[in-house]
Amino acid sequence: MNNTGDAGDATIRSIEGLVELGMTPMQAITAATKNGALASHELALYGTVESGKAADLLLLDADPAADIHNIRKLSLVMHNGRVIDTERLPTKPVFYGRRPAIPIP
Repeated sequence: MNNTGDAGDATIRSIEGLVELGMTPMQAITAATKNGALASHELALYGTVESGKAADLLLLDADPAADIHNIRKLSLVMHNGRVIDTERLPTKPVFYGRRPAIPIP
């Protein structure tokens, strides 16, 4: 793997890292989903699977609660309630290296 890794790999590695630091797999998944939505003040829109929320889901081929590395066994991706053809997604990150600084007024 190169320095940039696969597109989206940093999030997966972060969740796996939380388990390495002592969280259970479900605590790590909750931290990345529900708690992430709470932190961004958007829990009403996403972060849990509930009626009326964004239908952005990942379906896995194996149970991540049994082994956190199963979060890499992706079967299906949904965005806004529609199945995404993952074969057509970009495979390279948009940014390489450092992003330019955004001036703060």
